Amino acid sequence: MENYNEEYFASDSIKDEAFLKKYISLIEESGVILNNKSILDVGCANGELVRILSQTNTCYGIDISDIAIQNAKKHNSGMANNLLCHDLGKADFPLNIEFHVITMFDVIEHFHNFSYLQTLINTNLKTGGYLIVTTPNAHSLQRFVVGNEKFVGEKDPTHVLLFTAYTLDFFLRRLGLQKKELFCGFGFYLKNNFLTRTFPLGAQIFAIYEKVENRK
Repeated sequence: MENYNEEYFASDSIKDEAFLKKYISLIEESGVILNNKSILDVGCANGELVRILSQTNTCYGIDISDIAIQNAKKHNSGMANNLLCHDLGKADFPLNIEFHVITMFDVIEHFHNFSYLQTLINTNLKTGGYLIVTTPNAHSLQRFVVGNEKFVGEKDPTHVLLFTAYTLDFFLRRLGLQKKELFCGFGFYLKNNFLTRTFPLGAQIFAIYEKVENRK
């Protein structure tokens, strides 16, 4: 946890408001309307996504870092009870709440243990709800051009596992979810279209999966 310090949360790895709003646009273009929903942001960092979405939704955020949560509370006045320091890799989600949407933006590659993610989906994601994941793409064209050491997925020392579009799809289906959207975009070309769905060479995987039945 010592790796998740002030310097880490001030780095380029943390998405800014403009980037997060692009994510929201992509989600809603896929037919998932983020309005009047209960939403959990796993790995909420400084709470920027919670701040944006809480204008029209009931939002919660968790992060492994106490530093991040303290910053998130500063940026989200009046939401202290909705922002929790919690390691989903070590324990179940601490609140008995069901969510319409669970977001995990650049988080899944940090996990050492996925059993609690399964429990989160079984217990805290509503049937018909969505898990939305972004993660670096191990088959990114960027990795082959710049080399492993300079590839964004490997530069971060807190990353422990990288996915391809296929392995992420396989993993999420094994968690009992059904694919709604999966595409691989670049930072300069973050779009969901035939190109990014058919040729999974973008730097980042963007996945939206639905819980189609209750597996409790």
